[in-house]
Amino acid sequence: MFICHMDPWFTPKWISESLCTLLGYSGVDEFRAFSAHRGSGFICEEDLPAVWKYVSERLSAGDTYYCEYRVRRKDGGLFWVSDLGKKTLDEDGEEAIYCFITDITERKARELQVSKANEEVRRQARFLNQLYSSLPCGILQFTADASHQTVNLNRKVWKFYGYESEA
Repeated sequence: MFICHMDPWFTPKWISESLCTLLGYSGVDEFRAFSAHRGSGFICEEDLPAVWKYVSERLSAGDTYYCEYRVRRKDGGLFWVSDLGKKTLDEDGEEAIYCFITDITERKARELQVSKANEEVRRQARFLNQLYSSLPCGILQFTADASHQTVNLNRKVWKFYGYESEA
């Protein structure tokens, strides 16, 4: 959990011990010392402008948001988090953001693997389609059962038989 001011630095009002531990700090005091007392001290620098823009836009339109971004641990290591936040008036009567932050690094790694695998499949499909369409010979695929239904054929097959299209 994290409670912060609604400013571009996500200045902390309160941070949980468990979030400090997740970030690699021994506690709140160490977090404050290393982060210059800024919540933005743990959000990956490259992601911070986009995170602030997204969060401020969502909170202008309503009182909640959901965001995923990279976070830097005390040791410099990066990991991914989901951040579910709500704008509210805190016990001091000030507008604040209450955040529930969860480590989603493993899910992001799986998503990246799936994305890479999908891209490889698309690349292979483009190559095979190009090869299939450009071969100087006819290719006809049909079922092996008694019906011998056509499954696929390339242009050379229907041109060979005098047709103008696959239809």
